[in-house]
Amino acid sequence: MARRRAAAIDAALSSIDDAELIALTRDLVRIPSVFRPGDSTATEAEVARYIERWLGKQGFSVEVHEVAPGRPNVVAWLGDRDGGPSLLLEGHTTSSPRAIRASGRTRRSAPSWSTVGSTGAGPPT
Repeated sequence: MARRRAAAIDAALSSIDDAELIALTRDLVRIPSVFRPGDSTATEAEVARYIERWLGKQGFSVEVHEVAPGRPNVVAWLGDRDGGPSLLLEGHTTSSPRAIRASGRTRRSAPSWSTVGSTGAGPPT
């Protein structure tokens, strides 16, 4: 069972296109996504629409749930939803450096946008 899981992980990782991942990350970071209550232009809706379109083009079935005005959740899946092993990935759609500053987080605790492509999209070392 462990070998089968390792093979599945290896297959998933080998299918990642670095250039596509970098382009996707850059596109997402460029979309304003600072949420400010009471400001109908400061929402996460545009980034959620982008994610919805991107996932649809990749063959995912997609649902969008508006949990609050301007705060949609994007839910996507591949294959059968009615059983079997599942993997849940969860993230935030406030992806811009402005959103990070607005949240009070520091660049040290946030993904390193300037190093995407050289060291990946994880926290700076």
